Amino acid sequence: MTSFLSDPAMDNTVSQPGISHAHQHLCLRGWLGRRQVRENHGSDPALTQIQLKVNANTSFNKTWQDFKNGFDFSPQEDFWLGNEKIHYITASKAHTLVVSVVVDDAVHQLYMYDFFMANETADFAVTYTETFSNSSVESYLGSCWGNDSIKFSTYDLDNDGVMSTNCASEFGAGWWYQAPNCSACNPNGDIDPNQTERLGIPSENFWNAAPINTSSPDLVSMALFRNLS
Repeated sequence: MTSFLSDPAMDNTVSQPGISHAHQHLCLRGWLGRRQVRENHGSDPALTQIQLKVNANTSFNKTWQDFKNGFDFSPQEDFWLGNEKIHYITASKAHTLVVSVVVDDAVHQLYMYDFFMANETADFAVTYTETFSNSSVESYLGSCWGNDSIKFSTYDLDNDGVMSTNCASEFGAGWWYQAPNCSACNPNGDIDPNQTERLGIPSENFWNAAPINTSSPDLVSMALFRNLS
């Protein structure tokens, strides 16, 4: 697999209002480190990386408590910051979530403005105001979050809306699933660096978005950027 984490050639992001250009691709131009927050001088917003999935032998099929508190697989890079922390960050100030998906050395990014995660009482439901993408797959990347205020699910706490379906168990990861179709993606699903084509199983890491709908992602990364205003 190409070492795109420090490859300047991968810098193909689009400048967005309220987010410094330098911050937009930090998550792909140099390893940020687990649970790291970077503050730049001046008016640049703070960056908090909340997720990374790049290794084959790290399973995100964790409990509700695990996702609430956060987990990692040290010394491997994969991690989830923790829903309680994400709620605290997004409740403190307005943030934009930047989702980066690398497929065949191409970076597809989705910007979700005013991204907010509710507290545990509301099952860590998420809301956002609008989206923008540097990729033609924008509408499909956005559909991963389904309808507004969709709740978080894990295999041991099913919030997908249909009692006879457990999307988190079927997809092998915690995520904002919504039955009966569960999700148009599985960003926390299993990644195999030797796999280039999709296997067609729910637990794999996938995005139902042409032209990447037949490929297996090399990396999925999510980061919160504090809005400038």
